[in-house]
Amino acid sequence: MLSLVDPEALPLKRDRARAATVIARREVAATEIAPREELAGILFEELGPASVGDLLDIGTGSGMVLEILGPRARHAIGVDISAPALRLARTRAYSSGLAHCEFRRGDMYSLSYDDASFDTITMDRVLAGSARPAAALAEGARLLRAEGRLILVEDFEQLAARAADNPFAELRRWLARAGLSARRLHPCDLLERHFIVALAQHDPAAAPGQIAHAA
Repeated sequence: MLSLVDPEALPLKRDRARAATVIARREVAATEIAPREELAGILFEELGPASVGDLLDIGTGSGMVLEILGPRARHAIGVDISAPALRLARTRAYSSGLAHCEFRRGDMYSLSYDDASFDTITMDRVLAGSARPAAALAEGARLLRAEGRLILVEDFEQLAARAADNPFAELRRWLARAGLSARRLHPCDLLERHFIVALAQHDPAAAPGQIAHAA
């Protein structure tokens, strides 16, 4: 029967493309099992057991952070500039039963949300590869409520490659320019790579207009 089938037939091509997509997603999921559990432990340690309130995950990518924190959020939004990434993140979240999570395409330097809209904002491996990290943080600071918390996860080596001196000092400078203060900042290992996890909040000593200047 197979010998009678044209291997170039359109339905077969579509099936092969779908199969390749499924396999690729399963490969990604398999490599993320260990870091997901490790990252979940770190995030829960930083944020504690209470609800994270209204959550915004900037640069959501595959949606791993939102999948971890979504169950503790009143409402959660993942934004990313990549439409394919958003499709993957949406599938991942809805497969986990996170119906209260939504995903939108957006530019992290200019997001269409009102000031002080979120209790918790996360950025997982976003800043080190960005053109304007302080501006991205300033946008996050604009959206963060007065007592809100911003969590950063950054690859240490990538951050060190662009840091003027020390990656920790560079991260503190970016936060300060956005009117934020690092409450905790520590190294950790995920998948045998070095990362920095930072917890930041609004700096009450920041000068008026500082955030607008950074943006």
